[in-house]
Amino acid sequence: MSSLMRTVGLACVALGVGLAGGTADAADKVRLVISQKMPFELFAPELAQREGHFKAENLDVSMIYATGGAETLQAIITGSQDVTTGNGTLGVIAAYAKGAPLTIIASSGRGTGDVFWYVPTASPIKTLKDLDGKELVFSRPGSTTHLIAQLLAKQAGGNVKLVSVGGMSASRTQVMSGQVATGWAAFPANYELIRKGEARILAKGDEATALQGDSIRVVVANSNWLKANRDVAARFMRAHWKGIQGLYTAKGVEQYAKLWDIPLEDAKRAPDFVPMKNLTYNPVGNLDGLIQQAIALKMINGPLTPDKRKAMVDIVWEPGK
Repeated sequence: MSSLMRTVGLACVALGVGLAGGTADAADKVRLVISQKMPFELFAPELAQREGHFKAENLDVSMIYATGGAETLQAIITGSQDVTTGNGTLGVIAAYAKGAPLTIIASSGRGTGDVFWYVPTASPIKTLKDLDGKELVFSRPGSTTHLIAQLLAKQAGGNVKLVSVGGMSASRTQVMSGQVATGWAAFPANYELIRKGEARILAKGDEATALQGDSIRVVVANSNWLKANRDVAARFMRAHWKGIQGLYTAKGVEQYAKLWDIPLEDAKRAPDFVPMKNLTYNPVGNLDGLIQQAIALKMINGPLTPDKRKAMVDIVWEPGK
C-alpha cells in the first residue's frame, strides 16, 4: 500500500472514530418545569445543575419555573416539557383520571409543615374561624396549596372564600396591600415578614391533619416521553437525588439563600421545616387516601380502576436500588 493510501486510510479511521465518539457523547435532553420558585425542596434541580450532577449523567437539562397547579401540568400534558418536580398530587390525580398522559415517577414531598398562611400584624383575623366571609388564598387550582386551603377551610367552618393568587411574591403583594385577607408562603420565603413583626402566621399546613404523611407533591413525567426515555428519566432522578442531598449541606443552604435573596439566618432553618426523610422517592405516601380526597373534593368522579391506579405510578429509580 502506498504511503498516500495509508495516510488517507488512517485519516478516514480517525474521522470515523471522531464521529462515532461525538454521537455517543451527545447528552440526552430533559425539559424540566419546576412547579414553584423558592420552596426549599425545589432547589434540588438547581443544585444538581450547579454541581454538575446532570452533566455527570450525560444529561442536558433545561429548567423553567411555573406558578403551580394546572399551569405546570399543562406544560407536561401538551409535551412542551418532559418532567415537573413538586406538583400537587391531587391535581395530578384529577388530570390523570381525565386521560392526561401523566405518570408519577417519584414522591416529591410528604407532609405540609413548610407551608403557612399569614396576615398583616394589624389584621383583626386571629384564627381560621375569623375568616368567615374573607379570603383564604392558594396558588393555582390543583396545587398543593389549593388542597391544603380546602381542608383548612372545612376545618374553619363558615363561609371561607378560596381565592387563587398565584405564586408567593404575588400573594405577598396582595395581602400586604389589603387586596386579600391572607397570604401564603412556603418556608423560608417571606418568613422575614414574621421575624420583623410585619405579619403573623395564621395557620401552618400541618394543621390540615388529614394530610400528615401523605405525598402531597410528586415528580411527574409526560407518559409518552417516559415510554421512550425511561433510562433518561432514571438518570435524571439519580442526579436529582444528589441535588436533594446537597440541600442539607452548608454550601447548599448558602446557594439557596443567594439565589432567592433569602436572609441566610432564615434559610438555615429550612431543613427543620423540610426534613430530608420527607423527600424520599418511594413509596408515594397514602396514594389511595389521596384518591379518596380527590373524590371527596369532587376533583374526580369516582375511584380509579385497579389497572389505571397501577399505571399512574412508575418509580423509575430510588436510592439504594
